[in-house]
Amino acid sequence: MTDAAVSFTDVQRVLGLFADGMAGAPLPIEVADDGADVWPWRASTIDEEVVRVPAVAVDHGALRAAVLHHTGLTEFGSFEGREERERRFAETSRPAVVRRIFGVLEDRRIDESTRAHYPGACRDLDAVLTAARSAASDEAPVEWRAAVLESLQLHSLGATNDELAARVLPGLRPVLA
Repeated sequence: MTDAAVSFTDVQRVLGLFADGMAGAPLPIEVADDGADVWPWRASTIDEEVVRVPAVAVDHGALRAAVLHHTGLTEFGSFEGREERERRFAETSRPAVVRRIFGVLEDRRIDESTRAHYPGACRDLDAVLTAARSAASDEAPVEWRAAVLESLQLHSLGATNDELAARVLPGLRPVLA
């Protein structure tokens, strides 16, 4: 761990109280050993009302942002209509892809709603999303479907239209021509 790094076990009680307070009810927290297995490095799966956090975060703000994002899924209605949505996803030819696209777009909606309702959270959210964008591979995807999914993921992390165009358009030009 670096000097600024924070272990979940060191802040478990306070973070749990923060999550419960944000959710208005007790909310389970699940710890992932691999930080790449949680938002924002992996699109949310809107399957159960559980806060997922890394075992070790870069700082307290990263843990607060994770709690705000996951409690936002409940607060801003991501779980409403879940059974019907899952039924419709299952009817498609590629339910996993549709579910991933939904999760990516829902992540963006939740982060924007969190910014609007909790302006004090912007600094923590922006820091985490900037870190996730900068961790993206330097190589743009060659295959157009992968490029579209990556573009959506980067969009959900707050990438600007110019950033997306510079990264993805060169690879898509042959497909679009």
